[in-house]
Amino acid sequence: MTATMKNSIQKVSAFTDDSLSNHDAVEFSRLIAEGELCSLDVIRDSIARSKRVNPLLNAVVTDSFNQAISEGNGDLVGPFAGVPTFFKDNEQVYGVPTLRGSRAIHSEPSGASSALVSMFGTLGMVSLGKSTMPEFGLTASTEPLLSGATCNPWDTSRTPGGSSGGAAALVASGVVPLAHGNDGGGSIRVPAACCGIVGFKPTRDRLGVLPTSKMVPIKLFTQGVLTRTVRDTAVFYEEAEKIFKNTTLPEIGTVPTAPSKPLKIACISNLPGKATGVDPDVYSALLQTASLCKGLGHHVELIDNPFPVKLFHDFAIYWAMLAFFAKFYSKRLLLTEIDKKKVEPFTTSLTKFFIQRSVTLPAVIRRLRKFTVIYEQLMSRYDIILSPTTCQTAPKIGYLSPELPFSKLYDRLEQFVPFTCYQNISGAPGISLPLHKDKQGLPIGMHFGGKYGLDSELLALAYQLEEAYPFITLNKIDEPK
Repeated sequence: MTATMKNSIQKVSAFTDDSLSNHDAVEFSRLIAEGELCSLDVIRDSIARSKRVNPLLNAVVTDSFNQAISEGNGDLVGPFAGVPTFFKDNEQVYGVPTLRGSRAIHSEPSGASSALVSMFGTLGMVSLGKSTMPEFGLTASTEPLLSGATCNPWDTSRTPGGSSGGAAALVASGVVPLAHGNDGGGSIRVPAACCGIVGFKPTRDRLGVLPTSKMVPIKLFTQGVLTRTVRDTAVFYEEAEKIFKNTTLPEIGTVPTAPSKPLKIACISNLPGKATGVDPDVYSALLQTASLCKGLGHHVELIDNPFPVKLFHDFAIYWAMLAFFAKFYSKRLLLTEIDKKKVEPFTTSLTKFFIQRSVTLPAVIRRLRKFTVIYEQLMSRYDIILSPTTCQTAPKIGYLSPELPFSKLYDRLEQFVPFTCYQNISGAPGISLPLHKDKQGLPIGMHFGGKYGLDSELLALAYQLEEAYPFITLNKIDEPK
């Protein structure tokens, strides 16, 4: 069954009785290695799932199905040999154009794959193509004018979030068990929350330094994956570390399935300087999560948000600077020329927002750098920060449209995703876990931020929570939780 209607909500699920079943990537690897599954069958079934549900989701911008079948016919090796995946459309993949969600880019097929794509290949994964994203990854909803809105598989009238929205929709709906994403302000964790899956942003530079990060004063972006299980995320990093290891960071290694000690958890429910800002269902889910953590032996303390009131605004100015460089210095930042006349209204408005405030940039950069000290001071007293990933569940498509008046869209973004930028600014790891649903049955993501470099401790807590309170999934859409 590809779609179900319940209470006028259309859910889209690719899960069916084929070779993929509802296995995660680690299980695929085992079954293929032991000869119980054929990697070519898995790839073909994943392609069939994509063809069946993508007309409803619009999550694939460019497919490479023929190339994937050709690879499946060859000898695949690696810990994830034969596992199908998709790459977000801002990553260079050989033979496939890179459009970055923008009508302004005319891209020829790439002549070479990026280092990250090559890493996935070394791990044995097979790319089925490129997943959708908003223009240049600048917003929290995947509604690019290039290809149209991507739909959330839990409710096709809603956004899957952004900017790794296509990846999240494909993983949540069961097309692939794991997909590539990257995160500069919540772009892995926000769509994971909207689509009811696991979204982990590792410590800065865990998978290597992005070329664009070398050009900016504060490195916000990190590469990663979106998955349906903590195991897939943990094992991916364990194996990726064997290919590239950042020697300045503690290694992740084999993640234990529970923390080695009770953790001190600071629970934050409000925006800086405000009494609230979180929807009632989300707040209730946060309290349930805090209670769950207490029940597992951790110490949880509800605290007032200790971070600067102007932090989101400073982050927005810095983010707008990236939009400015994407539009006017695309050759350096994006490694391609763009047609400035075809840039979306939101990107244009962001560039104007930056130009009007560019004189404040030196002070903004100083404050953002100082935030690292503020974050570390808090983490000297606590091991984990717990908050909602988003202040509400996935909004309707159009609520965050790039064609909205800028002031309205800016306010809505600030109200929707104020929490996830903390880990991007500080460089610390963060993870969104699909622990709850709201009254309408939409996923609610809970966000856990960790200490810089201690990715393993954060993943161990995620393992423990998944075991104690199994995650919601679309292949169990009728089960109450």
